[in-house]
Amino acid sequence: MGVAPRLGAAPGVPGVIRPAALWSLGIKECRMAVRVGCCGFSMARVEYYRRFPVVEIQQTFYNLPRIATAERWCREALACRPRNGPADFEFTMKAWQLITHEASSPTYRRLRKAIP
Repeated sequence: MGVAPRLGAAPGVPGVIRPAALWSLGIKECRMAVRVGCCGFSMARVEYYRRFPVVEIQQTFYNLPRIATAERWCREALACRPRNGPADFEFTMKAWQLITHEASSPTYRRLRKAIP
């Protein structure tokens, strides 16, 4: 499936973007790979690993997952995507709420540890 050219794309070259803002910096071309996934596992993880190449871990907004949990997710992803290399599935982390929200945010109730 090809990528449809968008506003600012180089004529006849799908997937290559040449926005004017980059031109002013002397950058003539910017190639991007777009990976589509969801925030959190929106279905059974095994099915998710087969359908999508990336997931944003929602849990990291509140607390980091345990190491054993992260290791299990990696093993599951590798087992479900055997034809592809180990780097084929990507886990991204949602920024921790202490970085993105004020201390008065109601989301802080879900913290496992008190804020010093």
